[in-house]
Amino acid sequence: MSIVAAAFIRNPPSGEKLAKAQPIRFRIGFLNEGLLIAFLTFVSFAGAYDLFSQSQRDAFGIISLVMLAMFLMMVVPKEPQKETSSLNQIFDSAEMNLNESKDVLATIPPDAPADTKKSLNEDPLMVNVLGLDLWLKLIVVVGTLGPSLGVVLPNIDVIFKSLDQNGYTTTKSALYVSMTSVVNALARIGIGMLSYYVEHISLLFLVPPIAIIFSIVTILASPALLPLGFCLTGIAVGSCWASMILLSKATYSRYIGQHYTFLFSALTLTPLPLGYCLFGTLYEREAERQGGSSCYGYTCVSTSLYTLLAIGIMGFVAALSLHIRRRRRASNTQNGVVTDGYAAF
Repeated sequence: MSIVAAAFIRNPPSGEKLAKAQPIRFRIGFLNEGLLIAFLTFVSFAGAYDLFSQSQRDAFGIISLVMLAMFLMMVVPKEPQKETSSLNQIFDSAEMNLNESKDVLATIPPDAPADTKKSLNEDPLMVNVLGLDLWLKLIVVVGTLGPSLGVVLPNIDVIFKSLDQNGYTTTKSALYVSMTSVVNALARIGIGMLSYYVEHISLLFLVPPIAIIFSIVTILASPALLPLGFCLTGIAVGSCWASMILLSKATYSRYIGQHYTFLFSALTLTPLPLGYCLFGTLYEREAERQGGSSCYGYTCVSTSLYTLLAIGIMGFVAALSLHIRRRRRASNTQNGVVTDGYAAF
């Protein structure tokens, strides 16, 4: 994928064909992505039930590599550049930049306040860390990725065996892991597509905590609902990654990497306290009471999952507060010049 990104940047569509070439590239990439997800889903499900021989597995591996290489087709639609003098190119570039500047300035009313002309936050991380919005975002990420990536997904096999001892098989456990990976990818694509239709980007940030809350409730409700609960966990992870990137890009015009890395730190901070100290410790303690290394029954994971549910609810409250704050800030701007997706901090 890095090679594809580098090739795309090095060979962008040229000049006046830009508007026509970009949709073609998008369709090619979207088609390849869909085919790859469908193929890998089929191989994962069928492989979980051990339906293929070793030679067939090798063939599927080669097919997967070929499908990944097909992403290079995204750089194919490139119009040849015309031979022009360097002086003409400079004048054409200057004229294009001037026209773009006039279009941007035309959208700002003459009597608009000065702060509306600065639509994105340009402050560095050390300044924004003193504000409330950045910490609300971090709480949302902790409340989503902590329970999901920190506890549930790494311990699917353990949770499955504890809550459904009679129905547990290694085949089903591997199948559930594959399912979470598939819905994770689909959730990322879905959030990206929804971002074109929502007025407030922060509204999409409500999806991850809602998904993790319903996933834990579903897991605790009944062993028969474990597949749905694990799929909802995958949706929570995928939607959190996608919405976190979109919200960071829509909020900060500079130092986007600093703020995204700050939010990403939740992934490195939560596994130890939640996965090891909370879930691991309580599970091992209950297993010792049963006289073995494995634990079977509702009590093995219930306390940990209820704690994770409370953390997920905390994330939802933070996401809702963030959405209300940004929506209120957008409504207070005059003439609707600054929307939520490009509101100041």
